[in-house]
Amino acid sequence: MPWNPDRRWADPLIALLLLLSVLTTFEALRTQQKPRPEPRRAGLQSRVMELQAAGMAIAGRNQPIPPPKAAGPWDRAVHAILLAEAGRQTEAQRQAASTSEAFQRAWRGVYAGEEPPSAKEIEALREPLGAGYAFLRFQAALAERQHQNPEPFRTNARSWVLPRIVFLGLAGVTLLGLSAVGIISTGLLLFKKSVSHPAAVAPCPMTWRAAALAFLGWFVALRFSGTIAALIFAFLPLPKVLALPFAYSFHVWVGIRLLLRAEGTTLRQAWKRMTPGPTPRALGWAVAFLGIAVISVILLGLLLQPLMRQADPPQRELLDLVAGHTNAFATLLLFATIAGLAPLFEEWLFRGTLLPWLGHRFSQRWARGGWLLAVVFSGLMFGAMHLQPAALPSLCTLGMVLGWAFLRTGNLWTTVAMHACWNGGVFVMIRVLA
Repeated sequence: MPWNPDRRWADPLIALLLLLSVLTTFEALRTQQKPRPEPRRAGLQSRVMELQAAGMAIAGRNQPIPPPKAAGPWDRAVHAILLAEAGRQTEAQRQAASTSEAFQRAWRGVYAGEEPPSAKEIEALREPLGAGYAFLRFQAALAERQHQNPEPFRTNARSWVLPRIVFLGLAGVTLLGLSAVGIISTGLLLFKKSVSHPAAVAPCPMTWRAAALAFLGWFVALRFSGTIAALIFAFLPLPKVLALPFAYSFHVWVGIRLLLRAEGTTLRQAWKRMTPGPTPRALGWAVAFLGIAVISVILLGLLLQPLMRQADPPQRELLDLVAGHTNAFATLLLFATIAGLAPLFEEWLFRGTLLPWLGHRFSQRWARGGWLLAVVFSGLMFGAMHLQPAALPSLCTLGMVLGWAFLRTGNLWTTVAMHACWNGGVFVMIRVLA
């Protein structure tokens, strides 16, 4: 039986959870606006900049290397090396002057004729510079300055670049292919009857009070999951890499318990409601809708690019966490969390529960337009939940395409596969470029 909480205690609790949700959201957004500590290593944008510089060097071109957006000191250090290697000494010197004193000394010793840095000083720069193309070229320039053989360092620099350029080429071809699939699929789906009529999507039998308690209770657990994980890991001798999987697993556990209680069902029954029909067919549709998501986000990005201001990339801490781990177990655990657990739960929450709950209610008043409104609203909630203002347009667009995919197929496996491929692709991209 669906849960029907007593209004005498449910309404005050809903008000309290709503207040906590608003307060923690404003605090999170306010924290994002505060000046952040300078990053301790070059970021992902530096890796992209290195590959651009390497590509121009291989092609024999000497075009200006654009500075990284919202650059930290080590991003500027990488840029200074690349400019110096391209023979743009004046620009390089100006960029190097805005970095750390230790790097400035080393840079002047390599490129400005001052006393060369020691091996210890160079080694201290390895991790913050990222040990990529720029650092290896820096070592080659130092070897040449000291009348040593620079060729091993140049060979290592080429070895660092080659697989990444190949990967980016394959990634570009994949994106082009998915974009083509997305354009074709959009045209076909707009003129083809739904695989599953929206009205055939199984309703989610929850009262509004139960739904409010479930969603608000989960969101509060999400907002406090990081704090709880930090407290536990401060007192227990556990590897820090477990903190993110623990925090995510905590709010997923709370969310699933609340959703099952609100719906008055079991885990098996709820999953059966959300995944009717053959799974292979649902997974096949995921390819078409993934193409639609890719082309939609690309076009939106191109449209909004002139309006976007320079800023840190969304979730910089998560990007640094993914890029910074070299341990295989840590990488696998993070991948399982980001590309496995996160898509599975978020699709259950937004497409498997919220979308049908809203759709059946809205359609009673606005017919088919009610389902469109439910897709838009659930997509907006999906984007807003991430609390990433810079990424809000693309996340909301992705959420709406995922909602459309669920209505067209009636099977959650379609959107889980799409979401997992999206998160997994971003994860692999970060790891390869790191």
